[in-house]
Formats: sequence, structure tokens, C-alpha cells
Amino acid sequence: MSKLISALKLLKRWNIEPSQLFDYVKSGLHPFDKDGNLIPPPIITEKSELLKILERELKELSLEFVAAKVLYQGLVWEKNKEMLFSRHDKLSSDIENLKRELRNTENFYWSNYELPADKKSSRQKINILLNSYFRMEDVKTIEKDNPELIKADSGSELKKRDKARTLLSTETKQSQRAVKAKYVIEAYTRMVNDKVEKARMESLSENKMAERVRERIEADLKKAKTSGHHPVLKPKIGRDERVTFTGLSPQTIIDILRKRDKTKLSFYPWGEKDTSRM
Repeated sequence: MSKLISALKLLKRWNIEPSQLFDYVKSGLHPFDKDGNLIPPPIITEKSELLKILERELKELSLEFVAAKVLYQGLVWEKNKEMLFSRHDKLSSDIENLKRELRNTENFYWSNYELPADKKSSRQKINILLNSYFRMEDVKTIEKDNPELIKADSGSELKKRDKARTLLSTETKQSQRAVKAKYVIEAYTRMVNDKVEKARMESLSENKMAERVRERIEADLKKAKTSGHHPVLKPKIGRDERVTFTGLSPQTIIDILRKRDKTKLSFYPWGEKDTSRM
């Protein structure tokens, strides 16, 4: 078996983005799983899964047909029989069409596969490649035809790129913290300047007060971006495909307010506990 390199290592080796990796795959770089088996385009996996579901439904329909024949008689049976036959014909037709599509070898080529227009779906398809592997002999063949890819892997060049990437990441994080601090402090100031809200907050723990601040600003911060056009909160897609955002925990809000000049806050419950009297 040819030596394999993971997609993540290849991204670093060539210093490219995941979307660029997809372009190379579409141009003929074949993805494999860790055992060396070819990974087909997502459409093949999706259609294979759908075929299993439809074949299972067809099998269940046969049992439904037997049960209906026992339960119903006369016009009721005729009506149910017609409905069951109609479902049977539709399922059989769909199954045959899927089998025909799966026999079509054109569908097995990544070169014929197009990413979905929807960004979320497109990202999910590219993620399949990020968990794949590639044969080193294929990688070296591409490098031979594209020598600029090898330059990205040279020691000094890679160090320069890593340093620049680290600096950019640091600047981005600093900008994100600055924007969060602005939103937190402005929201907190408005809240404690409201007598009713301040009275309510005085009876809450630090975490509960921080959660109230978060409720006021989270919706706006989800849309906010830094001066470098980076999102302030990081979106995360869960297994259930729900999008959540990270970077605004109650502790983050508490830390921001603790670093604020106390004299600039009319209500400051964020200091360390005084243990001298305990």
C-alpha cells in the first residue's frame, strides 16, 4: 500500500485552504480512508443510504399488505389495496432509479461533483475531505507539476508563514476582545443606571449578573465583526446541525468587568471577596 498523508497535514504542507484542497480533488487527487479505500463523492454515499431506506420501506410495505388483507374486507379492503399498490409502485420505481444512478460510473468521479450552493452544506461536504487521506505518490506528482507548492513547505518559508499567521491570529483575538469589552461595558452601564434593573442585579450572584448582561448583547455580537472583518463570536455547528456561538461565557464577561477601572462604574460587585474579616 502506498504511504498516505492526512488531509490536515497536506493543508499545512501546501499551505492551502480546505476549499483549495477540494479543487485539487476535483482535478484528480483521489481521497482515501485510513484503510486505503477510495472515498466516493458524497452523492454516492447519500444515494446508497437512501436506497437502503427505500428497500427497508418496501419490505415493511409487504408486511403491511398482509396485515391489511386480514383486517379489512369489501370496499375498505379495495381502497387500502389500491393505496398500498400505489405506494409499492412508487417505491419500486424510486429504487430502480437509484440503482441505475449508482451503476452510472460518472457519479463516482469527483471531477463531476459540484459543491452545493448553500455555504453550510458546502462546508459539510468539504469536511468529508478534511477527514480523508491521500497517497504520497499522487501528492508528489502534483508537486512536480506545481513546484510553488513545495516552496510553501520549505523551512524558512514555512516559519515566515507560521509567524505571520500567529501575528494575525493574535491581532484578531485582541480585536475580538476589544469589541466584546465595548459591548459588555456599554450594556452593563445602561443596566446599572436603571434603578429597577440595578436593584434586581444587587441580589444576584456574579454568574447570574453576567448572564443578564449576555442576554442583552449576545444577539448583536453574533452579527458583529472586527475591523479586519472577522466574526467576534465563533459559530459552531453541532451534530444536530444547530449553530451555536462561543466566546461569550459568563466568566468572559466577569473578567472584562473586573479589568474595568472601578471608578468608572457606579456599581462594582466584581472584585475578589474580602477574606480579612472571615
